[in-house]
Amino acid sequence: MRGTIAERMRRSLHETAQLSFHAESEATRLIEVRRHAKAAGKSIGVEDIIISVLCITLKSFPRFNATIDGNVARISTSAHVSVAIGLPNGLVAPTIFDADTLTIEDIAARRSDLIARARNGQLNVREMSGGTITISNLGATAVRFFTPILNTPQVAILGIAQIASRPWIDSLDQVCVRPVLGLSLTVDHRFIDGEPAGAFLSKLVHELENVQVVGTS
Repeated sequence: MRGTIAERMRRSLHETAQLSFHAESEATRLIEVRRHAKAAGKSIGVEDIIISVLCITLKSFPRFNATIDGNVARISTSAHVSVAIGLPNGLVAPTIFDADTLTIEDIAARRSDLIARARNGQLNVREMSGGTITISNLGATAVRFFTPILNTPQVAILGIAQIASRPWIDSLDQVCVRPVLGLSLTVDHRFIDGEPAGAFLSKLVHELENVQVVGTS
């Protein structure tokens, strides 16, 4: 399994033009939404909320929700979000299909199911190959940013780093301490240029900082 993963990563780096971008998001609202869900008895994680917000962002940036086959890029009309799952002997990235049509609660349920079946070796071929964008979460570590490698043939992958208290300048230009989330985006530069990548991350940050209560799509 390690050999297969190594070969896929080598091929991904060799066959694409990968470029990474980094941004920070003030995470107060994100934490409040998760706390609200927990108080309501809903099992929802930060990653589930971010997946939902990612789907909202993709509606404004459809080129990031695409795959490349040879020299042909295909933009998907649905967001099939692959989620990287670490296993004792490697890494898999099964897919939450049509995530853009799901509530945060539904996303959480499907992600939990994928994690359970990944650990039991019960994932099927379609789940392992049908994604249009990937999310990789290192939020449980001390990592602030990283450079995720594209899950080819997809053209974009979003990395989630830790949420930690850091100095922040608020809307009144006052220095304060806020929970801050690190985000890392890698794109295939053959299909996505730097300016739209920056705009995509900016839109994602805006949506995260204004995320709505659990129960909405």
